[in-house]
Amino acid sequence: MKKISVVIVVLIVVIGVLAYLFLNRESYNLKLPNQEQIVSIKLEEGIGIKHISSKNTIAEIYEIILKHNQNSFKKSTTDTPIKPNTLIKISFYYDNELATYIYFYTKNSKYYMEQPFNGIYEINQDSFEKMEHLLDE
Repeated sequence: MKKISVVIVVLIVVIGVLAYLFLNRESYNLKLPNQEQIVSIKLEEGIGIKHISSKNTIAEIYEIILKHNQNSFKKSTTDTPIKPNTLIKISFYYDNELATYIYFYTKNSKYYMEQPFNGIYEINQDSFEKMEHLLDE
């Protein structure tokens, strides 16, 4: 009977520790400037660069990005994604000053959005292709 009590107590402690760790893990949200403050966005993929100042296109880019702005538990620990297959850098500018940047990329047949030293977010193929299309227009 004593063995069963010890096992139950140990099991309760292990479950409690795991629940505490799960509930207190750090989550990440995108930190983007207010859309109205952005005067231009620069899209870069390889040697292709496109500068965008159209408010409609800026709004479209924000819509694509914010669609995936959910909590992430994956932390970005570098300033550039590591070994992506395809990489699109999206830079946001106030006047001529860089506000922030994020990346859309593919890796191992999955699609991601990453804000350096913040979070890594899984996105869908459609959003990635829309961003590629904006670069090619």
